[in-house]
Amino acid sequence: MTEAAGAEFAGLDRYKARELVVEKLEELGLLERVVDYEFAISKCERCKTVLEPLTSTQWFCRMDTLRDRALAKLREDGTPRFVPQVPYEKVYATGWRSA
Repeated sequence: MTEAAGAEFAGLDRYKARELVVEKLEELGLLERVVDYEFAISKCERCKTVLEPLTSTQWFCRMDTLRDRALAKLREDGTPRFVPQVPYEKVYATGWRSA
């Protein structure tokens, strides 16, 4: 576990950290139940260890604003420049409305 998990969990193996999380939740009275279930997990082809994703911060864009700015720039000075101009510029300028 990384430092982002908190000082109590940092440096622990994921399996030990999971056990400790369950213990802490039980102590705080926040755990309703633990349900075991099976699912397909990915394993490393060479060493056969379980591959677990490391979650990252997500971000989102307001697409309407981004679209409007991109189209204004196209109308203002012709950027971005498409080669060949026909039909790609038309698709760029009108394709936004197809969704």
